[in-house]
Amino acid sequence: MKRRIAGLMVFALIFGLSDNGDPSMQAAAKPKLSKKKLTIIVGKTAKIKVKNSKAKVKWSSNKKKVATVTGKGIVKAKKAGKATITARVGKKKLKCKVTVKEEENKTPVITPTVPPMDVSCPAPTQAASITPAPTASAVPTQIPTTTPVSVVKNEEDVAELQNIIVTQKELGATISEDLDNTQEYTWNEEGRLTEITWDGKNLSGSLAFSDFPYLSRVTCANNPSLTSLDMSNCDKLWMLLCHDNSLTSLNVSGCSKLQYFYCSANQFTTLDVSECPLLVDLMVDYDVNVIGDSNGANNNSPV
Repeated sequence: MKRRIAGLMVFALIFGLSDNGDPSMQAAAKPKLSKKKLTIIVGKTAKIKVKNSKAKVKWSSNKKKVATVTGKGIVKAKKAGKATITARVGKKKLKCKVTVKEEENKTPVITPTVPPMDVSCPAPTQAASITPAPTASAVPTQIPTTTPVSVVKNEEDVAELQNIIVTQKELGATISEDLDNTQEYTWNEEGRLTEITWDGKNLSGSLAFSDFPYLSRVTCANNPSLTSLDMSNCDKLWMLLCHDNSLTSLNVSGCSKLQYFYCSANQFTTLDVSECPLLVDLMVDYDVNVIGDSNGANNNSPV
């Protein structure tokens, strides 16, 4: 009898361990959308992502006249109204409620009315001598901060950039929402984003630019609340300026064209540049452990 009881106890113990100790028995994270609600201005785009799933996603819109969606989750606002974007992952349906609004009317420019010239007086019989007035020096016209760009911008780049802008502005950043602002954004002839300049723009938290494959130059320095920067797989990037932030994480893996890299005055203690074989100028704090600097580019900048 005692042997039978002991055997049952051993069986129960083994069963309990196999049930609780095997990670495969634990519930996996369920797929979900990056946004459940979205507000867009007519003509603008935004991107929705499915998290916790690598399965194929089928996107659809219940009102295509209001908003459409591409196979990559890029939503484009067509006209004012409401629509529901559905992402089908296997048998599961994930929905995002989209509200499309018209752009607010700008203040109309009022042109002053010029009174009609009085032509009732007869012309003089003799021309009067007129002393020419001194010519004033021409005042140069101020160059506008934004210049319209004629190229058609890539929808994926636009949607990803707008997502970052919205997130950062909610955190208090002073970056421009005008994608034609040439002081902050540069686009090539194919409509791909090639440069971003956000120097001293009060950026916060995490920034990820790995979804912009054509970036060649990025400046995001002097943002004391910026803690993480991901530039991975930006294989056309040749200059990165991210000094004087509070970065504890900095990823430049896959940046095979990177040559000039200034990242001093941050908080990370290790920097891996082993996938940056063309690096010629690296400015980093002297106490940072630099991995893979095969060209001896490190200048060991003191804090």
